[in-house]
This record gives sequence, structure tokens and C-alpha cells, in this order.
Amino acid sequence: MLSREKLLSVAVIVSLIGVSSLYLFSAQQSTFRRDLSEIDESLVDSRLVTQGTISEKNDFQHTILLTLQEEGHHDSLTVAIDKDIIEDVLDELHELRPGAKVEVEGLLEDYEGDLSLRVDELGEISIKEKAQSSFIEFSSLLENPTWYQNMEVKVRGEVIEKSNSSEGSALTLSSLEDDEYWYEITCFLDDTIEEQVLGKPAVIVGEWTYDNSRGRWKLEGTEDLEIKCSTK
Repeated sequence: MLSREKLLSVAVIVSLIGVSSLYLFSAQQSTFRRDLSEIDESLVDSRLVTQGTISEKNDFQHTILLTLQEEGHHDSLTVAIDKDIIEDVLDELHELRPGAKVEVEGLLEDYEGDLSLRVDELGEISIKEKAQSSFIEFSSLLENPTWYQNMEVKVRGEVIEKSNSSEGSALTLSSLEDDEYWYEITCFLDDTIEEQVLGKPAVIVGEWTYDNSRGRWKLEGTEDLEIKCSTK
């Protein structure tokens, strides 16, 4: 039978082991806040909170994959979200789309050399800024095209050219900005526009993408063409 002194010693040792275990567990569960540009392989298996703008969204049966980007930073980060989890942490699921700025908490994982942030049961996702619903200037799209890549944008300009095919209509819109420079972008619509639209101001909502076959940027219309009486 252990003496009182030995029992006390054992109790102290067990307590120290317990405290150490709690400390290690707590350290492993610590959540770090990092910018997207600061996330690298050294943070794998860490819990992170970060912010970014959604540049791409892929919806699968059980999972949603988001690609986040940080302005001024070329690399991106994939965020994997289980649909059962996201229904509990985000009410406005329809607002989770390209162009929205979000804050995400999750576990950083390395899958075959690619980093991804997995929103698990302890994670969260919240929308900090909804996707832009205001008009984007042509100059912004053309001078910084990769920032808007795969985002849904809204533009307005004067229709200066139209061509129809079996795949739909292609419109060239022109816009005068800063009362000095003219800019042009090409927009593709699934529907064929039969009406006379040349010379008329139009509003187009679409996805800004790069056409590898033609080697140029374009706007793929996601909503019906809207002809305005005025661009004001």
C-alpha cells in the first residue's frame, strides 16, 4: 500500500500529465487568423480563419468547392464544404457565389500537393460582402481581367455590333469612360437577338471568362439582355 507521501506524488504527476495533455490538445485546436497570401504548407493540419473573394464555385452532390482569391495576390485557395454542414452555418446559401467576399474557418489539409481548407463541424463560413450588383466599368474589367475571372458582373454600354449564329448572339458593347477613353467588350448570349439593338444602350449580367480558342476575354450572359432607354 502506497504511503500518503507517495499517493500525493502520484496525484501531482497525474495532474501534471493532465494539464500537459490539455495544453497540447488546446495548442492543436488553436485557430490562427491568416491572409490568403500567408497560407502555405507549414500550416497544414492547423485551424485557420481567412477571408477572400469567391472567384469560382463548383456544386457537387454532397460538397461545395469554392475558390478564394485575395486582391493583389495571384494564388488561390480551395475551400471544401460539406452541404450538411453549410446548411447549419449559412442561411443565405444563394448568396454564396462568385464575387462575394467571405470569411471561412476550417482545417487546412494537403491533398496530393494541393492545399485546401475544409469547413468541418467546428468551422464556419460567413458572407462579409455580397457579390457586386452595381455596374462594373469596362476599364476595370480590361485592365485587371484576372481579378474578375469567373465572377458574375453587370455592365452597361452601347451596342455597336451584333452577330447571330446557331449558338446565340454575340454583341460588342462600347463605353466612354472619364469623358476621354472608349472601351469595348464582347458579350455572348445563349438566345438569338432578332430585334434591332445597334446604337442602343444595353445592360448585360454575365460571367467574365477567358476564351482560349479565340485568345480573348468575354462576357457570357447569364441573364436576359436588357435594353435601356438611357445609360444614365
